[in-house]
Amino acid sequence: MRFRSLLFPKIFRIRQEGNLPAYRLPFWPGLSIGAVVQGRVFTYGVNSERLAHWKVGSLADLHDDLMENLYAIPPVSPRGLCGPDGETCAISYIDHPLSASFTLFEDFYETTAQNLDTQEFLVGLPDPSCVSCFRDDDPRFVVKHTALLRCDYHRSVERLSDTIFLVSGPDIRDVRPYDVLHCCPKKA
Repeated sequence: MRFRSLLFPKIFRIRQEGNLPAYRLPFWPGLSIGAVVQGRVFTYGVNSERLAHWKVGSLADLHDDLMENLYAIPPVSPRGLCGPDGETCAISYIDHPLSASFTLFEDFYETTAQNLDTQEFLVGLPDPSCVSCFRDDDPRFVVKHTALLRCDYHRSVERLSDTIFLVSGPDIRDVRPYDVLHCCPKKA
């Protein structure tokens, strides 16, 4: 089937909680994995009708093709942000239509944890073309960076999530929503 080389995974917002349709796979809280067919001129989503036309039962049947095509994307350089001591405090992938999908890479957790020099980090996904990973050890930076990501979310044409996620390991069970306000000390 010729279409398989044009399939790429894309992260989507879950519009209604409950069972996901056959063209979606579970991902982080409030998010799912879907697919797009990326041609030279048009990009369009994969839905139930397309799966039926291709005689494919669910997106899970195409998972290997999706990941193979994602790994075939030419490398994209991240943008880093260093703190006053020169330590990397944030790494962002932006301006690639599938940047949020980079969280699907098998080594996403290990590479990001190593680059940020921490075992837990925060992730913001304001839209499909942006993923920002950042340290949580400076409450002021967390609040400021989160505000920027949420601003991007509200300005985006294709909003993904205004939730900030705490990633503490490589498994989907190691990802949970993060309460930004709890990182700030309360004033007496």
